[in-house]
Amino acid sequence: MIAHRSGDWPTVVSDTSNLLEQFPNDVALRLERGKALATLDAFETARDDFDRAVVLAPSAEAYYFRGRTHYELGNDDAAIYDYSKAIEFDPKLADAYRRRAFSEYRQQRYLGAAQDCAEYARQRPDDSEGYYCRGIMLSRAGDHDAAIAEYERAIARAKSAEAAGNAWYGIGVSHERAGRMAEAVTAYRTTLTVYPEQAQASAALDRLTRQK
Repeated sequence: MIAHRSGDWPTVVSDTSNLLEQFPNDVALRLERGKALATLDAFETARDDFDRAVVLAPSAEAYYFRGRTHYELGNDDAAIYDYSKAIEFDPKLADAYRRRAFSEYRQQRYLGAAQDCAEYARQRPDDSEGYYCRGIMLSRAGDHDAAIAEYERAIARAKSAEAAGNAWYGIGVSHERAGRMAEAVTAYRTTLTVYPEQAQASAALDRLTRQK
């Protein structure tokens, strides 16, 4: 669709809605409209389309996108279920592992989330996101040194100052949680050298230096 290629999501919704009046069981149209609605933050309506797609023709794509709407609506158990079903259909769907980790994180299932981030990194070894994600989960689980190792892997693969800076901030957080304040201060300073816009690092550095 031309409207889809141009990012004109309201027109995509309108066009697919008109076509669905004639072809209500067309799964491709359901998925197309659902994605457009989700892009417009109409998550509940989008979920209805993905619900229908799952019934008509269960697939990795249908479960994955329904999982994303569940996540946005705060339904983490439902999101985890859908991402898991998507993975059953397509174990190579890397984004499903990463997205499932987000919902596991919100439910404080940090070790499971770390495993999902590791699988994402295994499938996409040149993407810093998987290592960064795993660092967050391991730090939350209390394994700060392992978290730092993951953040360092993320930095080595970062393709932007923002990605590298956020990983340096994660290193600072991990050092701070481990009680290594001098190392945390150094990491926060490095964060701001790499990515000056990292407001959390600025606040953390101000807090720690004021304590001295």
